[in-house]
Amino acid sequence: MKLVSNWRRVLKHSSNLRLIEAAGVLTGAEALLPIVFPAERISDDNRTWIAVITFAVIVAAYVARLVAQEKVNPNADE
Repeated sequence: MKLVSNWRRVLKHSSNLRLIEAAGVLTGAEALLPIVFPAERISDDNRTWIAVITFAVIVAAYVARLVAQEKVNPNADE
């Protein structure tokens, strides 16, 4: 495996990575909420919404990967 030549720029400006980070935070919150708060205080409805929002963020990250991002690769022809 080899990093892209402008990996620092990608790391700093990529919308895709920002959305993946947000999905990671949401997934972590979903896992930690039952530990931090008693299980009876967190309804199944709230857990469902966290899962739905996480899924939406992951789909947005997938779409963002396909969209040209000038700050990441200003010389891209494709």
